Amino acid sequence: MTHEIRLRHVARVNPGTPQFDELDESSELTFLPLEAVWPGHRLDTTNIRIKGDVKTGYTRFAEGDILLPKITPTFEGDRSTIVTGLRDGVGAGTTELHVIRPSDRIDARYLSYLLSSKPFLHGGEVAMTGVAGQKRVPETWVENFPIPVTDVRRQSDIADKLDVATAEIDEVLTAAEQLLERLTQSLSATIETLILDAATQHLPLRRILSEPPRYGATESGFPHNEGWPRYIRITDLSSDGSLRPHNARYLPPELADAYMLSDMDLLVARSGATVGKAFLYRTSHGPACFAGYLIRFRIHSRTLLPEIAEAWTQTKHYWDQLRTAGTQATIENVNASQYKSLIVPIVHPAKQVAIADELASIRRRTSATLANTVQEINLLRERRRAQVTTHVYGQL
Repeated sequence: MTHEIRLRHVARVNPGTPQFDELDESSELTFLPLEAVWPGHRLDTTNIRIKGDVKTGYTRFAEGDILLPKITPTFEGDRSTIVTGLRDGVGAGTTELHVIRPSDRIDARYLSYLLSSKPFLHGGEVAMTGVAGQKRVPETWVENFPIPVTDVRRQSDIADKLDVATAEIDEVLTAAEQLLERLTQSLSATIETLILDAATQHLPLRRILSEPPRYGATESGFPHNEGWPRYIRITDLSSDGSLRPHNARYLPPELADAYMLSDMDLLVARSGATVGKAFLYRTSHGPACFAGYLIRFRIHSRTLLPEIAEAWTQTKHYWDQLRTAGTQATIENVNASQYKSLIVPIVHPAKQVAIADELASIRRRTSATLANTVQEINLLRERRRAQVTTHVYGQL
């Protein structure tokens, strides 16, 4: 019987980094928050910090390590990467990373591709532990993941083929992602101009709330629907402000009652990769409650229509304030008190309905283009994942 090779036999997971210890306290090094960790050329190594500021409470890594985001939904986003271009060959970053250091018993490129395969991503999602949209892939699960092809020379051949096979997809994918970014920025600028030009005053968010903010439940939720309310989690918020339809969870009434949503409640993510993303709940979505790491804000509609408040969360005016309010410790966090201090542009009551109608019209005109671009990106990612899976499992 052939002995199955596990990842821990050919690489170390979360090893020590002696090079970091050898640096002077005043040395500058590369710092990677979670939003900077992307595959290939999208890895952002421009953030520089002083060693003394990051020597505790952060993950350490070295040139050539593979960084694997472990928190949902970043893990499912397939954002593992071989880290290169580090200042002095070492770096520090968010604790929401597993660091994998390949040995000479495995081709690093092959291992990186394996982490992008369907079995690894699906298995990691199933193995996650935690609650309320803050689940993480356990270190032991990563260590025990089986290596399908163990011969290093064959691994190198597979990696060479994948470098070619994925290059064209990556080029088209990059172009599509850049298009989506431009479209999103254009939409954001249009919304911001409309709201700010119509604003007659600016107030802290706390001044326009009809009641105090509320944090969500800390349950895991159930995948089956027994006529129960939907349990909206941080992972259910999509980038376009809608709810993801797949992998929905539900809560029984006895757990959901204290967290039920009312029409036009504004949910905002307070932690992790989705921090700052907002969702305006409407009764047309059906009965729903909400999970921890989301904050519910009830906007006083006589001061500002909730539709305008939600649109404001898509503007640079909002995000610039949020970045200042956020804290970068283990992961980015913005709590209810920090949100309440954000300054909101207030439109004159006589103009609010017209502004809300114009915002809805703008979204209708752009939604199809945005949706088609997102669909193209998802299809390209799936095609790439299929290519990778076929090759790394030796099914050429």
